[in-house]
Amino acid sequence: MTEAITEKDRENIERLFNDGTRMAFIIAGMGGATGTRTVPIITRMCRDMGILTVGILTTPLLCEGRERIISALDGIGRTAENVDALLVVNSELFMDSNITAISSNTFTPINDMIMTLIKDITDIITIPGHINLDFTDVKTILKDGGITIISRVC
Repeated sequence: MTEAITEKDRENIERLFNDGTRMAFIIAGMGGATGTRTVPIITRMCRDMGILTVGILTTPLLCEGRERIISALDGIGRTAENVDALLVVNSELFMDSNITAISSNTFTPINDMIMTLIKDITDIITIPGHINLDFTDVKTILKDGGITIISRVC
């Protein structure tokens, strides 16, 4: 059902990116229906439009169950076929080991890390440095860059 809605809304989705967009970050949690099923379609649309497409996907927590994890891995695989670079965040490694319930604050460390990733990439393009890099340099590095798995470093 989600794939059908995404395909039906293709024109609306393409219109969002048809404003001169040269790079898109597509961020989603995988394992449920929305991200897992729609992200591969949206990333394919972006890539077909010639947009440098970076996927940032999070995995489900172990407590969410085997079915969600299997679904997430399938969605990650399908997304990998449609992006220039894919960053996969292992959510479990960012969680407090003492967590007893999932709340709105549970995913704050992951959200902060994702925002930092995006900011760092965009800062390379927009902020002059000792060695000036621009969009073309970033595109050269990320184009067909493959998959990176992000783990927490203590």
